[in-house]
Amino acid sequence: MREQFSRSSLKQPPVAWPPQWRAIIGNALVERFIELGAFVLCLAASRQHVHVLVKMPRQHARCWCGLAKKHAWFIARRAGWQGKLFAKRGRQAPVRDRRHQLNTYRYILSHAKEGAWIWDWRRDANR
Repeated sequence: MREQFSRSSLKQPPVAWPPQWRAIIGNALVERFIELGAFVLCLAASRQHVHVLVKMPRQHARCWCGLAKKHAWFIARRAGWQGKLFAKRGRQAPVRDRRHQLNTYRYILSHAKEGAWIWDWRRDANR
């Protein structure tokens, strides 16, 4: 019922990123978060959404996420993307403790088996 209402209220078809666009979008998000002073632990850009585990000041979370999405949109548009890229606002959930952080980290990296583009600080931060 809820999904049906959501789909009926869409003004355009749902956005689905082909594999070649996931790296462009993911890299742009990571780049902007780092420029803002955040520490990106991992990011997964899937067909329709992005998961990111990033350490940043809590009071800046919503603003910095918006700035990163905006930056990714400009980069994608420059590369030829047309139309919308993201939904408004995203869901941000603060990490409660170390266990929650590790579970989130593993969950995000597990999206690789679904074809997501993955960025992992252990592997990619020093490239």
